[in-house]
Amino acid sequence: MTGESSVWRIRFRLAVDRWRGDGRTLYSPSHSLFFQLLSTGSGEAARSVHDARGRKPFALSPLRVSPRGGMGVAEWTVAVWGPLVTAMEGSLEAALRFTGDVLGHRVAIVEARPDPKVAIADLGAAGAAAASVEVEFLSPTFFSFGRRFGRQQYELLPLPELVVGSWAAAWCSAGGTLPAPMPEEAFREWLGERVAVRSIEGLHTVTVDGGETALTGFLGTVRYAWIGPEPWGPGLLAALARFASYAGTGAKTGHGFGLTAFQGGSETRAGLVW
Repeated sequence: MTGESSVWRIRFRLAVDRWRGDGRTLYSPSHSLFFQLLSTGSGEAARSVHDARGRKPFALSPLRVSPRGGMGVAEWTVAVWGPLVTAMEGSLEAALRFTGDVLGHRVAIVEARPDPKVAIADLGAAGAAAASVEVEFLSPTFFSFGRRFGRQQYELLPLPELVVGSWAAAWCSAGGTLPAPMPEEAFREWLGERVAVRSIEGLHTVTVDGGETALTGFLGTVRYAWIGPEPWGPGLLAALARFASYAGTGAKTGHGFGLTAFQGGSETRAGLVW
């Protein structure tokens, strides 16, 4: 399997020197730490990815720091795909010698647990297509529409066209293929006609420190179903939902936002999608 065609997740445990106070969940520091780590294996890859436009081939969890005996212990998850798989392999070799900085605190990696690499093609072929898929949004999730009327504009609802559109964009950036050409124009409207929400549990919004400003996003569990006429639709939806468990959903997934868990699919019961 080549890095160009795979996605890879690594789970880290970190020691944070001289941590005081309560536990915290950090977003922008997660992004900074990733580039510090990536630079140890390939400074060129770190610069190239940092300066690139468009969807970048990685997604991060926030740094969740807990106090412990005058220091902090942090849990952190990194997912990479495409060319960053090879670059991260080099960084992982040096991970246990790595020291970085988070908010002025020295950080060292004490454990790195890599999952097996998964071929992008295998995500599309994993199991039979279900009638619907369920995902849980684990960190604040939102969609950015850029600046309008002098202000940054966000959407805070898990609308099917936005959620699945985000997954499709990341999927294609990772080398995933679509069963049929999709229209570039009115893409959200096209998806909105073909994907429906079937259930919502625990949906709520939270506001967190995003670094330069406070950011608000939604959390909760949502089930989506493909209702379009395309026979390949349910399979595509399931593949995208599986990939979302690596790539996340929405904006700032490289800062710890939009963390997404694929909870599985369901079958059709009595002619209805549940």
